[in-house]
Amino acid sequence: MKRGFFFLQAELIVLLTSALVSLQSNAHSPQSIFDKDGNRLPDDQANSSRVAWELLSFDRSPEWGSMGLLSQGSFGGGCSATYIDVGGADDAPVYVVSNGHCLMDGFPQPGEFLVDRAPARGLSFTARFYEDAGNRKIKYLVERIEYATMTGTDLALMRLRGKRVDLRSVGLNGFPIASDAPIYGEKVANVGIPQSGLWSRYLRKSECQILEVVDLLEGDWRFGGSMRNKCSVVGGSSGSSLVSLVTGKIVALINTGVDDRVRTPCQENHPCEIEKTGKTSSHPEFNYAQRVQELATCFDGQGAFRLNDPQCHLVH
Repeated sequence: MKRGFFFLQAELIVLLTSALVSLQSNAHSPQSIFDKDGNRLPDDQANSSRVAWELLSFDRSPEWGSMGLLSQGSFGGGCSATYIDVGGADDAPVYVVSNGHCLMDGFPQPGEFLVDRAPARGLSFTARFYEDAGNRKIKYLVERIEYATMTGTDLALMRLRGKRVDLRSVGLNGFPIASDAPIYGEKVANVGIPQSGLWSRYLRKSECQILEVVDLLEGDWRFGGSMRNKCSVVGGSSGSSLVSLVTGKIVALINTGVDDRVRTPCQENHPCEIEKTGKTSSHPEFNYAQRVQELATCFDGQGAFRLNDPQCHLVH
């Protein structure tokens, strides 16, 4: 989660070369990568062909172009985010989802719900973040933080500058949000932009299954209904969607896992599962994703986010 799953931007950029060096020094090492049999691989093998993920191509896999990079400034990485389809008219707002810890200007505190806030300066979403996309990448500024929290779940909904028709006119179609929680064993695809330790930092796809649902403790934050999984992710994958291979809908957002360098369980970047007895246990053999189904209840027939509507189940 947080610094362990998003690639930190260099604070001072003088030259391109020095900027890249700074970004490398701020990155956290790869974590939570698996082979095709679900066995966890050492962190230093992120560039190995053994890792169970695929570097996507715009020409071969254009359907994933609505997954993109959430970043701030001209250089660096950030988190992953997804343009979502909530229906509505051509002039409906455009929204992307990511983690609450991906806002680039600090983390929401336990019990804090950010509503209708200005974004961090320069926060943007770049769609079609493929290695071979070139000038077909499209960048949109984030206009508003509609909702964000790290209480109970790790979720941020952001409104982009533009209208639904603008994205449709360039061939971008969002992914719908599932209104029900996924079932155990459901096959999903994670598509995002893992970056830490990788030579090629572009859209990758990893397939896995939804496993047990557990409650997590990480630092001062608690996440209820977290979903174990073994999709391969590293820093930069935060906020990336798990898309059901059955329904094509977003069922969860990747947000955390165990960083081997953090030796003390239950601290930031080393989440613990909370058992019914209150005892905690560390499980580095899994990654975790957070629920999104409450979000699906919060849009009206015109495609606008309505947090205060009685039908909206998001806690705020």
